[in-house]
Amino acid sequence: MWKLYSRFLVLFGPKAPSKQLVVSSIALYFHSKMFNILFKALKTFGSTGGSLMNYIQGSSQRCLPPVTDEILILPTHELAARIRRRELTSEEVVRAFINRARVVQLYLNAIIDERYDDALRDAKAIDEFLKTTTLTVAELEQQKPFLGLPFTAKDSIQVAGMRWSSGCYRRKDIISYEDAPVVKNYRKAGAIPIALTNVPELLLWFASSNKLYGTTNNPFDLSRTPGGSSGGEAALVSACGSPLSICSDIGGSIRMPAFHCGLFGHKPTHEVIDYHGTFPEICDGLEKLFSFGPITRYVDDILPALRVMSGDKINLLHDIDKPVELNKLRIFYIDDVGNEMSTQVEPYISESIRQAAFYLGSKHGCPVERAHFKNFKHVSLWFTLLFSNNQEVSSLITENTYKINPFMELCKSMIGQSDFSPSALTVAAAQATTQATCSPDQRPELYQKTRETLAAAQKEFNALLGDDGILLYVTLPRTAPTHYASVFEFTNVCCPMVMNYLGAPVTQVPTGLHEGLPYGIQVAAAPHQDRLTIAVAKQLEELFGGWIKPCDILLDENRNPLKAHTRNQSLPVAANHIISNSTTTFSSSSSSTALITSPTSDNTRATPLTNPTDTKTPEVLAQT
Repeated sequence: MWKLYSRFLVLFGPKAPSKQLVVSSIALYFHSKMFNILFKALKTFGSTGGSLMNYIQGSSQRCLPPVTDEILILPTHELAARIRRRELTSEEVVRAFINRARVVQLYLNAIIDERYDDALRDAKAIDEFLKTTTLTVAELEQQKPFLGLPFTAKDSIQVAGMRWSSGCYRRKDIISYEDAPVVKNYRKAGAIPIALTNVPELLLWFASSNKLYGTTNNPFDLSRTPGGSSGGEAALVSACGSPLSICSDIGGSIRMPAFHCGLFGHKPTHEVIDYHGTFPEICDGLEKLFSFGPITRYVDDILPALRVMSGDKINLLHDIDKPVELNKLRIFYIDDVGNEMSTQVEPYISESIRQAAFYLGSKHGCPVERAHFKNFKHVSLWFTLLFSNNQEVSSLITENTYKINPFMELCKSMIGQSDFSPSALTVAAAQATTQATCSPDQRPELYQKTRETLAAAQKEFNALLGDDGILLYVTLPRTAPTHYASVFEFTNVCCPMVMNYLGAPVTQVPTGLHEGLPYGIQVAAAPHQDRLTIAVAKQLEELFGGWIKPCDILLDENRNPLKAHTRNQSLPVAANHIISNSTTTFSSSSSSTALITSPTSDNTRATPLTNPTDTKTPEVLAQT
């Protein structure tokens, strides 16, 4: 008991807490330990069970239909420039992505609502505008940087005239009557919404599956998850079904799907983008954890999206237009998890972190240091902060019409008799259990102490990084799990969510393939230093090759804009004095070196799900 009490004092500081609070905290400690043991046991069972089910049902690892249209692989900023210069019409661009979205939807189940006909009408109107406007190309870029570009958003975000269900069965008939502020900013910039994408129920999981629309598949392996809660967006962007996205992140919901789908994902500093217009509502302090942000295939598309999303608030980011002097940065890295809740980091991910640190240090002369944050071990307090608001999942899941018993509904879901997804019910049960360990009159004091502890962690983080520090950290400890096993890997979300409670801007960078599945790392900085993470991500794009393609790119080599976009195969010789506490051998893996083919792996590639006797391309088939 004294050991637990001492731990409590260390955690919450010298202020002597009440006796009731100590008892409640000890109960929470025991609950946390039991929760950890249970999930680690179930995780092993889940991975085995998922593999067994895949064996019984047959492998779903198939490559998507190839991309045959150059429009689909151009960076967003390049597409916008070509539309402004009248080299492409908006209708051509919008139609190309609609056709591709229709094709890959058959494989991914990423789209839950669309406005294709309306989008084409919008595109034609923009083309007519461009024929008559007197605005110069430079003026168009300044006033409407995304003019004529299609975009998609996740189902939790308000888009006028489209569904707004957040994957919740009880919201299936709700249609949004207005745009969220972030969507308004996209439209003001000239972008055209074409579809909404799938999410987990109420955004409460890291796999995109619900009872309303079903399960979204990973474009690299249909038997695996693309992550969540922005899994539909990541799957569609990776498969070239969307050039521009609006995602959100409260605990890794941008970075985890980007990790699983071989993409870049940026979680901005939280106060830069208006957080209204999403469901569940962001309130009761959660706005400090939440942010909208983009998932992209190219680093150079992050900042334009961030500018449009944030509007006038872009000036809150320090020196956003000032070039980053890379040789003046300090590089810190953590190549393990740093907390007791997650599983051990796979060696290929740890190696990519060290490789990135070494590359930056050797190329730019940056000092590189292996960091340690003592407060990272308290990452589980994120759950306490998340559950401290007044929104109870047990009521929210029914649109507050009544309160469910999550334990009873979990039992019903095992036999297919519940309207609610197992993932949302699991979170509801966890919230109910956590609240049951602490009476209502004790919770305010406990939550306040939790916030003080998180504030100490933020202070430690900001003091180390300052305005010139970068932290390379684990996004997730392993590649995408199967659909069946994902429910047992809940604790791995601790890796990305630590950045939410630190308030840090962070960019997920794809770094390679393992057994045919992509992985990556996080690049974080102190709040308001988004430009640093984006600049470093650009350097790592050059090192690792950037976007990892899940399908073949079948274009004429002279017309292929990716032909100069290959992995760096010549890395400098390692210098022991550059990286401390590291004795790894660095290798340059090849996951996207081919110019017109998909990434190679040690897995045998399966035949695409297309009719081999039909000579039409998938895009032509979609048109017919």
